[in-house]
Amino acid sequence: MLAKRYILALCTVGLLWACTNPFTVRDAQPPRASNQPQDTNRLQTDPDSLFKKLQLAFETRNINFYRECLADSNQVGRTFRFVPEQNERDRLRGWSLQDESTYFSNLINQADLKSIQLTLSDKVSSGAPVSTTDTLQFQYRYKIELRFSNRREVYRGRANFDVLRSPLSLWYIFRWEDLPLSGEHSDSTWSTLKAIYRI
Repeated sequence: MLAKRYILALCTVGLLWACTNPFTVRDAQPPRASNQPQDTNRLQTDPDSLFKKLQLAFETRNINFYRECLADSNQVGRTFRFVPEQNERDRLRGWSLQDESTYFSNLINQADLKSIQLTLSDKVSSGAPVSTTDTLQFQYRYKIELRFSNRREVYRGRANFDVLRSPLSLWYIFRWEDLPLSGEHSDSTWSTLKAIYRI
């Protein structure tokens, strides 16, 4: 009988010894993966990252990223201006920063839109500032591809961007001119996209 109690006591002590203290602090869990890209806080710190943020706004359908790429006179002292491609000037007369937000919001909230991709290529820098070292000019060839449930839309052209650096050292687009591709016929430019999704 005594031997059974001794064995039972040893087993109990062994079990208690093997268990962890319920009052100790747990090890921290690794953070969960987020759907947002990790380097968003470093976007807009130079012109290249500004255009990456513009592409990311399309890819992630993020209206805030899109707005943050464009100059707001209340924040940077320059008014945003969009110069449409010649064939769409009548449809986009008086285009404003608010129109820019409205078209993008309408576009990304299309119920049957499956994916959207903006590709910027063939970058050409003016090499010289527009007026100061805080204002530069870039030109890109672009392609915007929209995939819907039962159709696909593609828009192509060239975009001239004038960008500026704010007092907080973030870069913004303050003037944007849309142009068709030279030597290529394209019925659908970025201006066409804006005109279609304006309302």
